[in-house]
Amino acid sequence: METKPRLNMGIIIGIGINILVTMMFASENANMGLFLLILIVPLFLSLYGIIMVLNEKLKWGYRLIIIGSAFFVPIGLIAILGVKTAQKKNDDSDFEKRKEELSAE
Repeated sequence: METKPRLNMGIIIGIGINILVTMMFASENANMGLFLLILIVPLFLSLYGIIMVLNEKLKWGYRLIIIGSAFFVPIGLIAILGVKTAQKKNDDSDFEKRKEELSAE
């Protein structure tokens, strides 16, 4: 049985950069509470999306990663492009699997 590609380097690097950006803002000004909240909530959405992808809930996991990374534009585009690449690979592997099942019948 072939495993689906779940996370790729684009997603991992993109979320890593989002974490670094959030840490950078947190270390510079501790009294920017609302601004930090605006960065931390999307970051946790992205991290929860990664957990969902690892638990094979790909559709919602990818959506959460995209939503969380959208707040970090332009840097967040790295993770968004990584998600799009992973989704395309998953769709292609699903198509090949269905094609093999139909040819076996």
